[in-house]
Parts: sequence; C-alpha cells; structure tokens
Amino acid sequence: LDEMVDRVRDRDFLFRGNAVASLSKTSAGGARDHVVEALIGRSEDEDERVRVRACAALKGACLQGKMRAIEAAVDASHDESPFVRDVADELLSAVVRQSDTRGKIRMMRCRSVPVRCALLQSAQEDVVKHKPEAIELLCLGAADADPAVRMESVHVACAAIDKKRALLGTHEAQMLPLELLQALAKLANDPRDDVRRCVFEEIRCEAAYSHSKLFNAAITSTHTIVESETLKSCTQWLYQAVQLRASLADEKPFKAMLEMLEKATLGDPKLKQPHSVAAHVVGLIGLGNPKYMRALLQLTKHAHYKVRLLGIQALTPGVVGHVAAATVGDGAVASCLKDPEKRVRLAAVRCFAQAPPGARDAAAQLVKVLVDSEREVRYEAADTLAMLLTQADYALKLEIAEMLEHFPVIPKPLTKGLDIGVTYRSLDVGFTGFRETTHYEIRQTIIRALSRIGVPLYVVMKGDEAV
Repeated sequence: LDEMVDRVRDRDFLFRGNAVASLSKTSAGGARDHVVEALIGRSEDEDERVRVRACAALKGACLQGKMRAIEAAVDASHDESPFVRDVADELLSAVVRQSDTRGKIRMMRCRSVPVRCALLQSAQEDVVKHKPEAIELLCLGAADADPAVRMESVHVACAAIDKKRALLGTHEAQMLPLELLQALAKLANDPRDDVRRCVFEEIRCEAAYSHSKLFNAAITSTHTIVESETLKSCTQWLYQAVQLRASLADEKPFKAMLEMLEKATLGDPKLKQPHSVAAHVVGLIGLGNPKYMRALLQLTKHAHYKVRLLGIQALTPGVVGHVAAATVGDGAVASCLKDPEKRVRLAAVRCFAQAPPGARDAAAQLVKVLVDSEREVRYEAADTLAMLLTQADYALKLEIAEMLEHFPVIPKPLTKGLDIGVTYRSLDVGFTGFRETTHYEIRQTIIRALSRIGVPLYVVMKGDEAV
C-alpha cells in the first residue's frame, strides 16, 4: 500500500493512473486515512484520466461516511471535464441513501440537480420527525438556485404536515418548526410562479396560516404573480388564513386586508392586482360574518372612487348564486348603480351579471340603468338583462318596451344649439341638442336590450305599438 501511495505522486501520469486504479481495488486500504488522502489529492490531478479514476476510487470511503471523501466528490462534480462530472454524479447518487444527514448537507453543494433532489427526498422521514439537521437540509433546498430543487423542497415540507388535522377544531393545532416556516415564507415570494403555486396549494395547515411572516409573504407575492392559476391559489390560501384567524378572534389579518383596500387612493398601478385579491378575500369573509359586514359596506361609501370600486368587487361573491341579488349588502350594490363615477356604475352592473338567471330584483335594477348617461354602462346593462331575464318575465320585458315611448324616433331640434351639442357632446356643455342626441342613443340601447331578449328587429322597425 505504501508503495502504491508513493506512486500516485509520480511525474508520469501513467504511473499515477495505475496506482490509483490499484488502490481502488484494495478493499483493505479503502478505509485507511492516508490512502483516502492520496486519492483525494489525485482527484485534482492535472490529467483528466487520473481524476476520473481517483473519483471512482473514492466510492468506498464515501460509503463509509468519510467527510473528506464526500467533499472531494462534491468538488469533482464541478470539474471542467464532463467525464469527471459524470463519475462524481454517479458516485454521489450511490451514497445518497447510505450517508447521514450531516453528509447530505455537505453534498447539497454538488452540481447535479437530480442528486440534490434525491438528497431532499431521502431526508423526508427525518423532516416528518422535525429533526434539526433535516430541517437545515430542507432550508438549503429552499434557497437553491434551481427551481426544480426548490419545488422538491416544498414537496418534502408538505410531508411534515399532518393532513388528518383539519380545521375542525377537534384536534390541537399542529406545530411546525420556525425554520421550516421561514423557508416557506421565502418560497412564497419565489421568482417562479410554479414554485409559489406549489407552496399555496400544498402548505395548508393551522401553523402555516397562523405564521405572520408567511401570511405577509403571501400578500407581497400578489404584487408579482403573473399566472392566473397561481393568483387563484394565493387568493384561496389568504382567504383560508384570514378565516381561520378570524375564527380564533384574531382580527389583524382582516384589518390588514382592509388597509390594503384603503391604500387604493394612492393610485399606484402596481397595487391593482393586490387590491383585487384583498377585495375578494374581504368580501368572502365579510359576507359570512355580520361583524365584518359593516366594514365592508363602508368601502362602498368611501370618498374616493377607487375604494368604492374595490368595495363592489368585494360584494360580488355574495351576488353569485344569490337570488335576491339587489339586497346583497343591504342594497349597497344597487345604490352604486347611481354612483357619480362611471367605473363604479359599470362594476355594479357587472356585479349583477353574476346573479343567476331569473333574479328578478337584479333585472329590475338594471332596467333603470338603460337610461344611464354613459353608453358603455347602458350597453353592459342591456347585455346583462338578456342573461338574467327568463321567458316568463313578461312584465319586465313590457316595461323595457314601454320605455320606447319616452324616447321618440325623431328628435325635435328646439334650439340652434342642436348642431353644436351634437358636435361637442363629449364636453357636456348643456345644449338642448346634447339632450336630444342622448335620447336617441338611449333608444338605441333599449332596442339593443330588446333584441338581446328575443324581439326581432323587423318588429322594432314597425314601431312602439308593434313591439
């Protein structure tokens, strides 16, 4: 052995290579430290063929858990030669299961993504037992540069959550290590949407919902989410977190959502998506709890139109499947149909569009919107009526038809301001011509609504009585 150890330092690469090959076959010397150190030294040899043989010869030492050998194999995985890297990856893959957790932590520096994922998978049982070294390994995976490794760390972390402990209140809440929750908080703001979606879909338990850093990370994540599915998962996660903490008499998350909505007055376009998420969550929580409903209704009465707009979005979930849609929020949605801001009125009309067919109270409110001053709002109301009215709603259909009598076919030019009003009606300067032209446009909206609910156009052309 001593003679072969001396030969690995020979100037001739052939002697060095043969000596390394001989040492790799000597099982008796595989565990000796000076032999291992000699092989480790040749793993950095100037000749590629010697490095390949030296790396393969370290397998026995790695299986015995010698840290120096494991670190040498990890360094070899970053070698400039692809042959050395392949041998190192094969070696590390073979010792993943046999190595202890401390060795796995050292091996997380290796270049191979499959090896790093295998290291995380092999530590799953220890993560379930909340062993500190396994949690440390998981945190390394959560901070990895490759998204596949980060996603694998989420899957492993999910194994530590007891799925049987649901939000039923019959079991004590499961506690998770603080380090694990902090790692998940970082993953909630991962640059990749698929990693974030994996966090929000799988990490659902009392401990995760109650952790303030993870909750704040989920809110921050709404600023940069691109994919709609990820945003949907994040919104659902936030709703469940706020609902759980509200059931435990913790109002801070709900108030945090309300504060987000009140910041809509700042006019920052980057906050549009977070505001929509907050409105959805606040609406779902408020509509199911009279205590929070008062705060929700205050949004529709706010001085700034953007906050009122978000208030309508918050009330929208209550209209879905609600027969008495106009009474949702004590009529707050119906009152917003008269809001001075066009966008708020348009949002209220679209809110009523979520009502089920046959919602007569919602249709009755929208009939009044057919005379709105803005064409976009009128047309939206006309199209929505077609979805809400059923074949049996003759009374409302007749009411729409009778509206034609109030808006004659031929407008009467009362003043010389008619032509000026037609030309400059966008300025709303108050000419009589502006009013007559608006009557004509309203008539067109009524005809649009009638055609949507099934009245043929040739009947409309025959006059009001025919309709």
